[in-house]
Amino acid sequence: MGRHPRTPIPSGNYINAQMWYSKNANTGGDGHTRITQHMRDAESLFLSCDRTFTIRNVWAYPSGADSYATSDTQLVAENIDVGTNFSQDAVDVYTKMKGYFPEINVLVCFVEGNRFVENGQPSTYIGYTHQLEIGGDNSNYLILVSESADPPTLAHELGHVLNFSNKNGSANDPNPFPNDPIHNADSDNLMYPNIGGTNITPQQCNQFFDSKIIL
Repeated sequence: MGRHPRTPIPSGNYINAQMWYSKNANTGGDGHTRITQHMRDAESLFLSCDRTFTIRNVWAYPSGADSYATSDTQLVAENIDVGTNFSQDAVDVYTKMKGYFPEINVLVCFVEGNRFVENGQPSTYIGYTHQLEIGGDNSNYLILVSESADPPTLAHELGHVLNFSNKNGSANDPNPFPNDPIHNADSDNLMYPNIGGTNITPQQCNQFFDSKIIL
């Protein structure tokens, strides 16, 4: 089998990512419009930093359109533990996609169900970011997005990815939430623990765009 076709390299700042969905997940119908909306909304929020930003979904149909991946693996939020013993099924999906697309740093999985499990107990998580090390490279990030997630969820999780992949090492938020420094203390901020805010400060912008995975 030949190499999977790739989308063009964007002009300006971009990250190499691949969208994936569990076959029975709500993706917005045959056109997977929900996935596209989450991508475009996330890009627009980071563009508020007055810098270019593109989520390059690396796989392309021969016509050049984005192609979202799937597989036989069924990922259901209520069966995915994001705690100490992180879901091996989710990790296996990342590893498989990384084999097809070695240039990706981010795999976004749109899964079935509404809330993830943490250490065997129900949680309020509708999105989650997990860092992986593959072949000595720890610049690999798996983002899980449930069916309850609104578009700002992907932007919030990408904010974590950009901070975790800072050129100077994993970075906390510039205005940290008490006892939870990877989140922001302002309720209207994109990185507030309860996802819903969309504001991004200049300090956050500078830190986001100091990520080593932004090309």
